[in-house]
Formats: sequence, C-alpha cells, structure tokens
Amino acid sequence: MAMTFPKRLRLPPYLAAAAGAALLALACDARPAPDRVDPAPAMPAGRAPVASTPARAEVRLSVDGLTCEGCAWQIREKLEAQPGVEAVSTSVSDKLVAVTIDAGRTTPEQVRAALVSIGYEAAVVP
Repeated sequence: MAMTFPKRLRLPPYLAAAAGAALLALACDARPAPDRVDPAPAMPAGRAPVASTPARAEVRLSVDGLTCEGCAWQIREKLEAQPGVEAVSTSVSDKLVAVTIDAGRTTPEQVRAALVSIGYEAAVVP
C-alpha cells in the first residue's frame, strides 16, 4: 500500500530551519503559500503615521563561569526567553555576552539579573 502525504505540510520551526527541511518539503509535494502583500490601511486626512520602531540598545556583559559551549547555550536559551531581548551572541574565549534589547521593554540590569538567576556572575561592560 502506497503512503500518501498531505499537499501542504506544516513543519515545526526547528525543522523548518534545518537543512533537510527543503528536501522533505519537495518529497512531500508541499507548495509554499504564495507571497501576499496586504496593502497598508489608508490614513485619515491630516494624520501622520506614528513610527513604531523600538529603541534598541546593545548590552555587553562580562560573564564569570562562561567556560564552554554548553554554558553559552544555556545563557542564550535563558536570555532569548526574556521579554524585550531581540538577539544574543556569546564568546566563550572572551567570556562576553552581547545582547540586543528593546530598551522600552527591558533594562541592562534585568538582563544581568537573568544571568545571575541561573548561577552566573555577570557585570555590564560599559
């Protein structure tokens, strides 16, 4: 008996990012939805659109105890789960963590406190 696959296959995000996801989609005959551009709603006369770009800031932290990629992974997972954190990068060799935050939703002290909560000594680097 032949197996059948659905025409549209929704992959979880962690699989969609995997290199084999494209091959899996081809094998299952999945077709991506067409790109649609919804027109922006018309602004009433006399009103200017309000810019909604958040105030971004980069926070650099020196982290004592950042000794391996396992530590770096744990730190990235913790910080990426924090509200207002947009990006996290780690350097094991320099024992540094760089975090891009939405300054309207979080502060450097809250980022530091998140690291302390999982057992790392951290200090904001000016």
